[in-house]
Amino acid sequence: MLLHKGKKIPNLPHQLELRTPPHLEFFTLLAACNLFFIKNSAFFFISQKNSQKNECCHRYSADHYLRAAQPIMAPPPQRLIYRPPPPTHFLWWCAAILCSLLSIAVIIAGIVIFVGYLVIHPRVPVISVVDAHLFHFNYDGAGVLVTQINIAVRSQNDNMKAHAGFSNFNLELFFDGIRIAVLSTAAPYEVKKNSSVDFNYDYTSDPIPLSPEQMEDVDAFLKEDEVRFDLKGGVRARWRVGVLGSVGFFCSLNCQLRFHPANGTYISRRCSSRAK
Repeated sequence: MLLHKGKKIPNLPHQLELRTPPHLEFFTLLAACNLFFIKNSAFFFISQKNSQKNECCHRYSADHYLRAAQPIMAPPPQRLIYRPPPPTHFLWWCAAILCSLLSIAVIIAGIVIFVGYLVIHPRVPVISVVDAHLFHFNYDGAGVLVTQINIAVRSQNDNMKAHAGFSNFNLELFFDGIRIAVLSTAAPYEVKKNSSVDFNYDYTSDPIPLSPEQMEDVDAFLKEDEVRFDLKGGVRARWRVGVLGSVGFFCSLNCQLRFHPANGTYISRRCSSRAK
């Protein structure tokens, strides 16, 4: 019913109230409660899943960060077993000691020799022809040659602080390939420091038969007024200085002697064992 100016107006047929039966209201309320429970349960389940997923991701990130931050550890080293070497034989020790002593001795000797060379400055002894004279040079029609010659040989020691000794002095004189004389000294001799010794060799040859070719050479020499002889040989020399000991040399001589047969004078030219 409707109120109009304090009066109740009866409901018209189209204005009648629609009332829900009580048993339908109960079921409607029960359905709404179920729907609310289902929604809340689903929301709670989804929330739990998301929280677990976030926790797993966070845990994975933390573990990965800790694993990356930790240094890479090398594998533990293997244990080495020490085995002492076998003992060295006594003979090897003796050989090593001898080699060491020998090396030291060689080094000391080298130093002493080097210093001695710088102080003494040794020079090799020298032999040389300083003068000569042809007294006689003649041959007859049968081709027999006779000659007489004098040669002065000097042994010289230019060392200022060392004496020199000479031995095995031997020189051979040749004419046109024929040996006509041997100049030698039987006993060894010494030459004082910075001094010299001269030896005069005067030799007269035995009659020397000549071949026709050699006779032609002699005729040519006489026409040129120049006769040639070859002098070959040498001497052993040695000088000694205190603790440095002695050093040996061989002084070799190989030169040509030239004369004027008309007067026998010597044509002076270099004839020495000294190096050029």
